[in-house]
Amino acid sequence: MAYERIASREALDAMVDLLRDEILPPLNADDTATYGVYPARAPGDVAADSLGPHPYAVVHCDPGAAQHRLTGTEGSRTLTWYVKCVGGTLPRALSAADRVMAATDGASVSLADGQSARLTIPPGYTAGVPRQDPPGSPGSPDPPRYTVPLQFQGTFAGKSTGS
Repeated sequence: MAYERIASREALDAMVDLLRDEILPPLNADDTATYGVYPARAPGDVAADSLGPHPYAVVHCDPGAAQHRLTGTEGSRTLTWYVKCVGGTLPRALSAADRVMAATDGASVSLADGQSARLTIPPGYTAGVPRQDPPGSPGSPDPPRYTVPLQFQGTFAGKSTGS
């Protein structure tokens, strides 16, 4: 029996759409809102003020790992999404991370063909330590940005295409 392959770009776009629906509303009245969710790379003109960039998230997706027959889920594919939550200050980066975590809690990513995967935290994963871009380092934005890395997984059941 053959199974349809899942395009990682389609899964990336589906995750971005899910997060955009949840993250674009303002977080609070003092203008520390998450302004965007971007696939693979943020644009160079992210909204900013004197404190640096407003909160935003950048989503990456791996090509997925095929499940072998001994898992009981032969034909399915597990994908991992990497979400980098960013802000000009540590509180802004953490607010983006909080919104991403809230948006993914119990959520499923759905593809155009009807396949869906419930999002989970990968086994044994703990959220990464917040980091600050070193000021003045090559490729470092000015002003520096704080980032909080997150990971999520989802397993799509393979759709049979016949034998």
